[in-house]
Order: sequence, then structure tokens, then C-alpha cells
Amino acid sequence: MDWLDFNGDFAYDRGGYTYTLVRDRGFRTTTSNPAAAVGAISSESGDNRSFNTSFGAAAHPTLMSDLTSTFTAQVLYDAQKTQFGYGYGEDLAVPDLFTLNSAHVNKDIQSSTTDVRSLSYRAGGAFEYLDRYILDLNIRREGSSLFGSANRWATFPRVAGAWIASSESWFPSPDALSLLKFRAAWGKAGQRPSTVAQYETFSISRSTGAISPNTLGNINLKPEILTETELGSDIELFHRYALNLTYARSVADDQILLVPAPAASGFPNQWQNAGQLTNKTWEASLDIPIINNNNTRWSTRLIYDRNRAVITRLDVPAYNTTGGVQGSESMYFVRQGERLGTIYGGAFVKSCDQLPGAFASQCGGANSQFQANDQGFIVWTGGYAPTQGITNNLWNASLNPSDAPWGVRTVWGMPIRLRDSTNAPRQVALGNSMPSFHAGWSSNYSYKKFTAYALLDGAFDRQVWNEGYHWALGDLMAGSVDQGGKSVENAKPIGYYYRAGPSDIGGSTGVGGLYNVLGPTNESVEDASYVKLREATLTYNIGAVGGQGNWTVGVVGRNLHTWTKYRGYDPEVGRGGQQLNNAALNGIDYFSFPNLRTFTLQVSTAF
Repeated sequence: MDWLDFNGDFAYDRGGYTYTLVRDRGFRTTTSNPAAAVGAISSESGDNRSFNTSFGAAAHPTLMSDLTSTFTAQVLYDAQKTQFGYGYGEDLAVPDLFTLNSAHVNKDIQSSTTDVRSLSYRAGGAFEYLDRYILDLNIRREGSSLFGSANRWATFPRVAGAWIASSESWFPSPDALSLLKFRAAWGKAGQRPSTVAQYETFSISRSTGAISPNTLGNINLKPEILTETELGSDIELFHRYALNLTYARSVADDQILLVPAPAASGFPNQWQNAGQLTNKTWEASLDIPIINNNNTRWSTRLIYDRNRAVITRLDVPAYNTTGGVQGSESMYFVRQGERLGTIYGGAFVKSCDQLPGAFASQCGGANSQFQANDQGFIVWTGGYAPTQGITNNLWNASLNPSDAPWGVRTVWGMPIRLRDSTNAPRQVALGNSMPSFHAGWSSNYSYKKFTAYALLDGAFDRQVWNEGYHWALGDLMAGSVDQGGKSVENAKPIGYYYRAGPSDIGGSTGVGGLYNVLGPTNESVEDASYVKLREATLTYNIGAVGGQGNWTVGVVGRNLHTWTKYRGYDPEVGRGGQQLNNAALNGIDYFSFPNLRTFTLQVSTAF
């Protein structure tokens, strides 16, 4: 039957790897004691298997004239299994023996196995009437082994429609407004938890074998349901200019969050359906044909998008969550009303009104007790100019706690930590890792057989914690620490960059500096806005060679140039994993390798 089609597929993929890394016994070492060259060995192997199959049918019946319809049904099954093993040890018994049991101290053994399966049933119908009324219906019933036995199945509907108003007989001025299309869609989708969320997990001490609780299992986890409504319009003017506008609002309900567990459970954390996140997105694009004749074509495209994600409900008490690296343990604050991706950390005083009480009145211009230095920090000067630290031997002067802001010893010329009403260092919002908006511009130009293309895009008003720079402050290796070439007025002592003192961060040495024991601050959380020449292409169509083919040669350059004030290697940076589980949201520059500049030569043909 030409109106009915069946389809099915089967796929099996398997990949494996193994490696052994050895520092052999007796191999030369940088330590002062040659006897320490006892060697070490590590070995790792993994095996990943994936099985996918589906079977479905599509029917195209003629229900009535001027109506095109398609009905579909499908069943899908997939399974993934992974195995991993790792061993490490030191002090090899003899050299040149590359087996794990040659090591007998500092042993580390790890292994894991995961087995994930899912089954889904789908059905839908698509209709188009009079070439201008479009309706698409779909429903999916899905089950996954990642959920506990209490909630393995969920149903996800979807409906979408469009109306091409410019195709109506009554539509005015079809030459000026050559296309006017309205579209709308509503649907639900589900987010799965991690492989271990339904189980109790424990940590095992490598040295003693002691077991400690880690995460409380939850067999009642439900899917994180994303409900999205999208409205849009496609407009074409004079059969030339194309404008696309889209607004989308998505609500992620029953969010799967790793939250503090009840103390009575004996576990510190548990995965729970504990919140709601609302996203609002605007997107726009404009296509403009500038030249279009026999030999020359030139068109350009402008794009814009803006997204805001806000925690609109939280079913547990507010809590801090980590960015996943040292120093970021309290980098994000999860609470109702908070914008997702907001970075929290310490701050150094940069305006007089941030000082408490009477100290604010002593802050200002020349001869004031507190003044702004050349880097914009408010520092105690005792009435001297901030440039007189070396010439007047002032860098060792300090205010006693009883005479200093917040009752904390303050050293001449040093940045001052912003504090709360209890005199504790204050955590403040330092910015958001998501940009206020994205924008882009592309241009395509061709003349006879030559074609050129370029793409510029940028992200604006976004912040990133530059941990590489921050860590370098602690190691006294940041470029800013180097005082070579500085004037006597602007040179700073090492302590200016190092760390906070004993009364500030319980027991740390120093007199108050920018390092701040590796916690994000308004010095190391930077504006990472950028504009990039993302791609440029130049091609030439040779045509037939030896009477065969249609040959084209070209060169493509990617990530060619970045315009930014960011101090790191690349402002387009982030770190995946952890609760945010998204490098675009987790704005940390953790020694990430920068995006590469690449050039590609290409040759293509068609016969």
C-alpha cells in the first residue's frame, strides 16, 4: 500500500580502551634523595556498549481534499552498559615489571559498572490544510531504569501549529508583505537523574577501609518535567528581507536537585524533586540581501538572543552549592527568586558608602583617612596620599581593631574586606555567568566563482571566576605581582596580593591581600564579555578538471580573533559537572585549554 510505510532499525556500538602509565623504579628524579625513586604504576581500562532498536509505521491517508495528513507510531528500546577499572600503586618491587602487583604501598583501586535501559512508545499526527493551516500532535510514553521502582514511567504530550496568513485570499498587499506566518507550540519533555540517584551511596577510606554515608537514595524520584510554550512569527518583506521573531517560556518543574538530607537519615545529601526553574528567551534574526545579480551576490544576517533563568520555587531551605573545584564550595546560592548562574563571593570595598558608620564619613578625597587607590580599592591612608607608601615608609602602619572598620586590624594601603553586621566577611553577588544577551553578524559574498563568508558573534555582560589568575596570586606568579617597571608611587608590596590575616581567615598568615585564600572575589570574578571572529571562509569554484567533476578549493579559518578585556586565555570558558551540570552556567576558568585557532584547506567535487 503506497499510503503506508513501515520502518525499523537496529544498532550496536562498542568501544574499549586500556592504558598503563609507569614511572619505573630507579628512574631519575628531581628529589634530593635518589633512594626516593621507587617508582609508581597506574593502569586503567574501560568498555562501553550501546544497543538501540526501534520499529514504527507511518500512514498517509487521504481524508479529504486539500488536506495532507500523516499518522505515525513507533516503539524504541535502548540499553547502555559501561565497565571501568583502575589500579594505582607506588614503590615497585623491581624495575621493568609492568604489572600492578609489583607495587606495594599507597595502593588505590577503583571500579564501576552501570546498566541503563529505557523503553518508549510514540504516536502522532501531522495535518496541513489549504497549504496554510498546519497542526502537529505528538504523545510519548517513556520508562527509564534510572528512576526508582516507584516512578519509572511518564507521559509527554506536544502540540504545535502554524498559520500562513499571507496565503489568505483577503490578505492585503502581498507584494510588500510577501510572507506573514504565525506559529505556536506547547509541549512537555523529561529530564533523567544520574545513574546513582535512586541508591544509597557510601565513601570508603582508602587507608582504613572505613565506610561513611554519602548520598541518601530516593526511589520516589520523578522526572524533571520541562513545559515549554513558544510563540513566533516569520515575516518577509518585498520577497527580500526575512525577519524571524521567537519568544519561549519554559518551566522546569520537580527539578532534580542534590539537597541537604534530614539529619536523622545519617546522610549529608539526597537527590530530590525540590524546585522549579523558569526560563524566558527572546530570539530574533534578520536576513538582508544587499546585492543579487548575475555575477554578484551579497547577503548579511543579524542574530540576537536573550535568556533569563530564575529559581521560581524551592521546596527545601536555601543552600549553597559548589562549582566543583577548590575555592568554589559556596560559589552558588540556591534560593527562590535567585537568577541561575549568579556567582557569589567575597568583596573588597570599592566605595565609601560600603564602610560602616563613622568610617564612611572619613572616606573621600585628599587628606581623608580612607581613599581610593590606583586600582579602585578603598584603603586606609591615615590622611596621606595612597602614592606615599614607599616614600614615607607607611606600608607597615596599621590600625588597631578598636579603631578599624568592623573591628578588624587594617593595614595601610591594603584592600579592605567588605563585612556584614556580625563583622564576618560578607558574601555578595559578583555577577552572572550567563550573558545579558548574545549577538552575531554574518555576511556571505560571491563574485563569479569566488565566495567569501565571515561570522562575528559575541556574548555581553557575563562574568567568570578566573581561578587561574586567582591561584597565581597565591603562588606570587600573577603578572600583576611583578612590580618591575612600576613607579615608586604605584608599586605594592607582596603582601598586597597574597592573603588575609589571622583575624580575618582564622589562622592564615599575611596582612590582608587579594588572594583571599582562593575564594571568588570582586577582583578575580571578571567581565568575560567578548566578540569573536568565529569563522572566515574563502572558496573558488574551478569547475571540471580534465572534463570530469565540478571542483572547488577553499580555506576555512575558525576562532581567528577575540576582542575582550578578560585577563585569561579565552573568555569563552566554563566547567561542566556538579549540580549546574552545564559549562555555560558554571562560570569557572579552571586552567581550561583555550579554544584553538584553526585553518583548514578543503577540496571538493561532484560527479
